[in-house]
Amino acid sequence: IKVFYFIFFGNYYFSTLFYDSIGEKDRSMRIHAIDRMLPFLTALGISELDESLPLHFSGSRLNGKLEKLLLGKKNILLFPESRRKEKVWPLFRELAEMLSLDSKSRVVVAGAESRRNEFSRSLDVRGKVPLNELPALIGRADLVVSNDSATLHIASAMGRPSVSLFGPTDPVRYGPYPADSDDSVVLQAPSRKIEDLQINTVYRAVAEKLSQANA
Repeated sequence: IKVFYFIFFGNYYFSTLFYDSIGEKDRSMRIHAIDRMLPFLTALGISELDESLPLHFSGSRLNGKLEKLLLGKKNILLFPESRRKEKVWPLFRELAEMLSLDSKSRVVVAGAESRRNEFSRSLDVRGKVPLNELPALIGRADLVVSNDSATLHIASAMGRPSVSLFGPTDPVRYGPYPADSDDSVVLQAPSRKIEDLQINTVYRAVAEKLSQANA
C-alpha cells in the first residue's frame, strides 16, 4: 500500500523530477480516475485484464436471518449516506415511501448510521450489516440507489444495476465504471447542488431501471 501511494503522489507532484509521466498528462481533461490510473498497470507489465475491472467477494456471506428476509421479492437497495454532507441527497425517505407502494419490490435501506423511524415502511438494516457482509448484501440487490459513495463503486465493480445521484462531484471523473455500462444510470442536478435533484426524476429512473430488469 505504501508503494502504491508513493507512486500515485509521486506521479502527481514530482514526476518530472524522478521519472517520465505515465498516462494522460493534461490534468484538465475529464477522464475517469480509473482510466487515468490504468496506464500504471501497463507500466508494471500487466496487460491481460477484464477492462470492466470486476470485483469478486467470494467469502462474503449474509447472516441467515437477513438472507431469509431478502427472499421472495425484488430488492431495491438504498444507500442514503455519503462522507460529505453536500453529496447527500435529502429525499431518500420520500423515495422509499414511493417505492414501497410497489408490492412486487422490497425497499432495503443500508448504511452505517442506525437512526430509527425514518424508513418505517422499508427493511431498515442500517448499522446491522458488518463490513464483511456488505458485498453479499449488494450482490442480492436487484437495483442499488446511492449517493456518490464507496458503496456505489462497490456495486458498480460487482456489476449490479444502479441509479447514482451526484451533486458537486463530476460523474465523468468519479462515477460508476465503466462509464458506458448499461448497468448504471447517473443523475446529476444541473445546478450541481444535490438537493436540487427532483424526486420525480429519481423515481422515474428507478422505475425504468426496474422495468428493464423485469423485461
